[in-house]
Amino acid sequence: MFEAYIREKMLNVTYSFLSLTHCFVSLIGINKSMTIPMG
Repeated sequence: MFEAYIREKMLNVTYSFLSLTHCFVSLIGINKSMTIPMG
């Protein structure tokens, strides 16, 4: 029971971290594509 709980928590944390990283990378990509034409 406790192991399953920890495993689920780890999966949730990993998933949240991956989505945050994905959002961050997307934002950086958008910023780059917007600043390149201006530069």
